[in-house]
Amino acid sequence: MSNTGHQPVQPAAVATYAATPSIRPATLTFGFFGALLAGLFSAVGSVLLVVKAHDLAERTAGDVLGEDTEALLGSELTASVVDEAANTLVVRGVTGLVSAVLVLGIALAVRNGALWARIVLTVLLLSALCANGLVISDVAPGATKALGAAAMVLSIAVVVLLFLPPTSRYAKARKQRVS
Repeated sequence: MSNTGHQPVQPAAVATYAATPSIRPATLTFGFFGALLAGLFSAVGSVLLVVKAHDLAERTAGDVLGEDTEALLGSELTASVVDEAANTLVVRGVTGLVSAVLVLGIALAVRNGALWARIVLTVLLLSALCANGLVISDVAPGATKALGAAAMVLSIAVVVLLFLPPTSRYAKARKQRVS
């Protein structure tokens, strides 16, 4: 056979695709459940703070006033200070509850690993971290402080889990499948 100047036929290049993970990685699953728990802990702690706000304000005033507590707690000035302190605690509790509900809502969106949901949840968890830190360092029921501390630890763990490579690969593969 003679070479007639034709090049041998090359097989067409086959596109290679990265294997798309079809199973949600453990990092994302743990991050999802951790965010739900952090939101739930914050919500329960906030409700406890709201419910016990007036008692806490009275007890704190009693601790500050010392022995003359009974006489001073009946005064109008002391009652207004206690009411103002209780209102401050209620506002903190309601703010924490709103934050917790937002965390719970966005946590549901983060199940699929969408980048926007992971970023929004990170911002919410970091702001909740600061709010829980304030509650822990101030006047609050013991249960609220314990739940706040647990929520803080979970928040840090969730933020880390949401941006580990397996979670990012899963989100990227999922996005390519949808596109």
